[in-house]
Amino acid sequence: MKPNLQPTDRKFQRRQRAIALITVLSVLAIMTIMAVAMLTLSMNETKSANKYADGERASALADTAVSLVMGQIWDATTQAPGTPRTIWASQPGAIREYAMSGAFQNGYKLYSTD
Repeated sequence: MKPNLQPTDRKFQRRQRAIALITVLSVLAIMTIMAVAMLTLSMNETKSANKYADGERASALADTAVSLVMGQIWDATTQAPGTPRTIWASQPGAIREYAMSGAFQNGYKLYSTD
């Protein structure tokens, strides 16, 4: 004859189910926390990358303006081979080019407004 172990078996099974439920909930909670942490980290990295790109864009624009003025100064102050000789004079914001006779030939402004 079998011994009557049903009440203890049920307690044991309930305890195992409770432990399994707690384990599964704990693993789900840890996975949720890790997923949220990864999403937050990726959002912060995206913001950081955008800020870096904006800084590089601003730096490139600043370099463009300086390069444009340098090009204008170069055009105004260099002599092309075989052309009549000219004289140039600089003033704040412009370079003027004169012929050897003293007549005004050309003006180069070093800024972008009209």
